[in-house]
Amino acid sequence: MNPSRKSLFGLLSAALLALAACTSNSPSEPKQDPIPPVPPAPQITFNVTVTANPTTLAIGSGQSSTITVRAVRADTGQPPANLTPITVVTSLGTFGTAGGPNQITLQLTNGSAQTVLFPGADSGVATVRATIDRSEGFANVQIGAGATFFVAFVQPSVIDPQGGETVTIQGAGFEGPVRVLIGNANVQVLSVASDRIRVVTPSAVQAGVTVAPGQAVPVNVGVTINVNEPEQKSDTLASGVTYATGGGGGIQPTIVSVTPSSGSNDGGTRITINGSGFQSPVQVFFEGGSPRISVEAPVESATANRVIVLSPAARGFGQGLQNQSVDIRVKNINSGFEGSTSGGFRYGSNVLITAVGPNEVAASKSVPVVIQGQGFDDPVAVALGGFGAVVQSVTGTRIVVQSPLVTITNCANVSGSPMASVTNIETGDGSTAAGTFLFRPVKPVITGIARDPLGPAEGPEGGGTTLKISGAMGTFSGFENPVKVTVGGQIAPVVGGSAASDLVRVTTPPFTGTFPTGPCTVGTQTGTHKLPARVDVVVQNLSTGCTDTIVNGFSYLPDPGENPCVVPPPAVPVASFSVTKAALQGNFIDTSTGNPASWTWNFGDPASGAANTSTLQNPVHVFSAAGLYTVTLTVIAPGGTDSVSTPLTFP
Repeated sequence: MNPSRKSLFGLLSAALLALAACTSNSPSEPKQDPIPPVPPAPQITFNVTVTANPTTLAIGSGQSSTITVRAVRADTGQPPANLTPITVVTSLGTFGTAGGPNQITLQLTNGSAQTVLFPGADSGVATVRATIDRSEGFANVQIGAGATFFVAFVQPSVIDPQGGETVTIQGAGFEGPVRVLIGNANVQVLSVASDRIRVVTPSAVQAGVTVAPGQAVPVNVGVTINVNEPEQKSDTLASGVTYATGGGGGIQPTIVSVTPSSGSNDGGTRITINGSGFQSPVQVFFEGGSPRISVEAPVESATANRVIVLSPAARGFGQGLQNQSVDIRVKNINSGFEGSTSGGFRYGSNVLITAVGPNEVAASKSVPVVIQGQGFDDPVAVALGGFGAVVQSVTGTRIVVQSPLVTITNCANVSGSPMASVTNIETGDGSTAAGTFLFRPVKPVITGIARDPLGPAEGPEGGGTTLKISGAMGTFSGFENPVKVTVGGQIAPVVGGSAASDLVRVTTPPFTGTFPTGPCTVGTQTGTHKLPARVDVVVQNLSTGCTDTIVNGFSYLPDPGENPCVVPPPAVPVASFSVTKAALQGNFIDTSTGNPASWTWNFGDPASGAANTSTLQNPVHVFSAAGLYTVTLTVIAPGGTDSVSTPLTFP
């Protein structure tokens, strides 16, 4: 152990001993309140989506799939900050170029980023995973299997005239049983997969050709799948292999296909030239016109069967190739052998849109929208959902525009189709992307209401309270000037806040409603008084009509000086009664109201003596003789006195 580590260990030991002493249960130790634990900060998570277009790629086709990743916060729906990194990994294929990496880090802009996936040499399902922090999203791209049947190339493509070599035929959609012809010869098939067939080459004589010393002779390669079955199909790769003595010294390059076959006059289109006999280093020329013009293209990579170049600009000094088909010529520099294809590429036509992102934006916020494809030729006219967009930059495969500002009514989305359209102004060539482009309104989202300075959301019935209304900011949320705020249905003047803001200040208007009431006491008596009135707070973005409401978001407080406990006066009594007769006997029932405290009855029968009156509530009286009597009831209550007299005949 080195001295510094020994010293550190000693210090740690001393600290632990001191801590043990401080935590003893000594009666004289000072008591300290425990410090409450600090809760960990909440983990931010994201909703990550990954889309691929197209979702199927053929091996060796030169095609690619545009991968679009989008991420928004799970709690707010807002995108992360611009230039936030997101890692994208694929289980098959490569990003950016054929032979590129299988993992890249992109930077998000408005929550989105794009890259391009190339199929590579292996078939299967490519799982594309995008990861930001601990959140991830996935998309699948089918590579090889399930693709259209075709023969792409043979590896190696230069073979010995004696035969007996093992070569691999690359393509897609292969299904057994298969039959393979090299020249005129049926060959031995060693294995069959969906994207490759391994065979043993025949001799040049068996293939039906004669190869002189120093000569290179190309022959066709034919493949038939599902032999003798209803789904039988055949495809032939012209000049698929070349017989050459000595294993291929001077080999004639052969071009089989060019992908894509068109691009911008400005150049910069990445082109894959498939074929055979390519020997690095190579030169590639784009040629055409009268008199004939030859322009060299920058070469990115070259293998025996594939050359990747960037198309040169069609216009400029000595480059008058714009808006026409041109030939492509590949030259093996060391040997001088070369091959060409007639009309393999066209400048300034066949405009194609392959991806648009994002395809929904806020109607009131102009943001960058990227259109990917081919054949774009500045100047261009671009529309998103039928609305013209301002162009920021143009290359042969990528256009960046600013989304247009669109008027929203009744807080309704505005959508238009096609999703995007691009027109090359000088030639009139154009293309559209199917689908719709969506313009969404920015909606207010209230997250909190407080009195300013900080306090509960309540104030006097006369108004004048300053409220601070907080909101959520996001791609499609926020307060936008002009805003209208109502408190309890009455307009609250705005005294602070700005467009695209997360805060607005208002002054409450006077209360115009009716306060609810509740019980109260005065001494031993129960009364009622006014209670606070809770009212709704509504924020509206006037430009769109979108609103958000906090129900019972503010409380009006009744004026304390004008809110006594009101005790109602006692009820005034009303005397009344009913009677049931039985011969000379009357059974009297008190039906008076007003909470009587005493009753005085006079039966109008003096002859009955002391029985002529009663203070019972419900008395019984036997009249002295048959006749007409006037019975009077007098009641006394806290609210006053009342009497009623009723003539009655007995029996």
